[in-house]
Formats: sequence, structure tokens, C-alpha cells
Amino acid sequence: MPPTDTAEFSWNHAGDPKGQPAITRLILRNNTATHLAEAIVCNSFEELEPGAFALAPGVLPIRPLGSGGKPVGSF
Repeated sequence: MPPTDTAEFSWNHAGDPKGQPAITRLILRNNTATHLAEAIVCNSFEELEPGAFALAPGVLPIRPLGSGGKPVGSF
């Protein structure tokens, strides 16, 4: 994973009026594209969020991925 500045994550700009239109477009584009996927992989597990997985049967929980004690990503 390339270095990432976590301050640039879209959810960190949700309160910024200048960034809200871009975030809204991103969310709408992602939501409309989900029907094209065979499955959506989620970094969670069913025991933690049973209600959410019941509402979204196409979402596959894969459980959090372990790093084997090594740093992963850049945050």
C-alpha cells in the first residue's frame, strides 16, 4: 500500500462544505455500482454485526486480516 495521508480520507472532510459535494458524488457512485459486484468483501465478522449482514446478504465478512506482527499500510 502506498503511503497515505490519513488527513485526506474522505470522511475527515465530511464537515467541510467545500468537500461535501465530492463526498456525496463518491457515495452515490459507489452505491449505484454495488449491483455490478458478485460480492462485497467486508473487513468485519458476522458475530459482531449480525443485523447489518442480515440486511446485506451479498456482503461477505472476511474478519480483520492479521499482519503477523508486522506493520501493514501506513497508518
